[in-house]
Amino acid sequence: MIQKYKKFLLAGCLILLAAGIGYLVFKPEKNQLIKPIGQQEKTAPKKFTFELIDWEDPAGFAFSYPQQLKLDPHEEDKINYSHLELSSDQYPGRIIIMVNDAKYPTIEDWLANEPTVQNGNALDTQVAEVTAKRIALPEGQEITAFIDLDQVIYLIQKEAADEIEFWGAVYKAILDSFKLTPLEGESEAEFTDWLQGFDTSQADVVESVEIIE
Repeated sequence: MIQKYKKFLLAGCLILLAAGIGYLVFKPEKNQLIKPIGQQEKTAPKKFTFELIDWEDPAGFAFSYPQQLKLDPHEEDKINYSHLELSSDQYPGRIIIMVNDAKYPTIEDWLANEPTVQNGNALDTQVAEVTAKRIALPEGQEITAFIDLDQVIYLIQKEAADEIEFWGAVYKAILDSFKLTPLEGESEAEFTDWLQGFDTSQADVVESVEIIE
C-alpha cells in the first residue's frame, strides 16, 4: 500500500514538474505583452470625402459645404447681417458663421482685445483672399476672422466636440471655398474695385493651428 502511494506521489511530482517547465518555455515575454508607448501602433487619421453644395448669402459671401449637413440660416436673428449654423445628425459639433459690424478697426485690434480669443493660439492666414486670423481654442474649437473694407467682421467658428477629424475636414472645405460676393444692386465692376482695396501681402496661408487640449 505504501509502495503504491509512493508511485502516485512520484507521478504527481513529475506532472507538476513538466507543467512548470512548459510554462517557463512557452510563456510570453513581458515586452511581447505590452509595447512601449513609442512603439504602440498609431491609429491612422480618418479621411473624409464630401459631396459639396454651394451657399450664397445675401450678406455678400458664399462657400461650399458637405451636402450631408443641415444649414440653419437663423432667420429670427435680426441683429447680425448673417447667422448660419451647420450641424450633423451623426457627428456632434457645429460650424457657426456670423457677420456683423466690427467693434474694432482692424483684425489685429480684434485679436488683442476680444475676450473670447485671449487664451488661443493665433496664426495669420487668408480667407477669401483677405488677411485673416485663425485661432485655436480649447475643446476642439477654432475661430477664423477677418474684417472687410466696410468694417464688417466675418467670424467662422468650429465647435468639434469629440469629432475633431470630421469637423476639421468640414472646416477646411468651408474656408477653402469661402469668398466675398457682390451685394444686391452692386455691379461686378464696383465689386472688383472694392476688392482691390484689400492688402493681403503680409498674410501666409496656413492649414491648421495647434489644438489646445
